[in-house]
Amino acid sequence: MNASTTYIPRHQARHAGRRRHAVGAPRFDWAQALRIGMAATAVAVTCLVIWAVTQAVPAESAEGIARTDVVVVQPGDTLWSIAKRVGGEARDPRVVIEQIRNMNDIEGSVIWPGQQLVVPTDV
Repeated sequence: MNASTTYIPRHQARHAGRRRHAVGAPRFDWAQALRIGMAATAVAVTCLVIWAVTQAVPAESAEGIARTDVVVVQPGDTLWSIAKRVGGEARDPRVVIEQIRNMNDIEGSVIWPGQQLVVPTDV
């Protein structure tokens, strides 16, 4: 060992460059505080979205039960022709078709003569 070399034990050498704190004083970790804050914000936003979705009320159920009627499909009828007949000129047939599909659990556009369809009445 040289006279100019100061010996530092290995367990102290690892910590030689670190700043020392008072004994018992906790060190504040900004990165951890940021992670906790972001996680808390994410939880709060998620709860707010879930609450907002559960509070959303469809327009029909807000006014009460929608009025319906039953239509028997005739030969040559299509969902478009039934929607135009039921909805009249004031309502968009595409919206009425979607309502008819939802009310009757229809996927696609296939209907057959004699089939009974629940349809919304003109309000």
